[in-house]
Amino acid sequence: MALAADHSTPCEIGEHTGEPVPILIHGPGIRRDCIMQYSELDCAHGGLGHLTGNEFVRTLHGLMGVVKKQGN
Repeated sequence: MALAADHSTPCEIGEHTGEPVPILIHGPGIRRDCIMQYSELDCAHGGLGHLTGNEFVRTLHGLMGVVKKQGN
């Protein structure tokens, strides 16, 4: 299971911004980190770090086994 918001909307601003959004990937064989809540502040300290949208999709594809491994 993967979860990501499509945009950030801080209450203080009241409109969409370009700030990072929290992402979550969960499933069998996925390494857990210590984050217990799905929020911008908590997920910023999670094991995935900061990913671009492309990196997020590539990470999902890798975990699903749909990408050929590169290198040795």
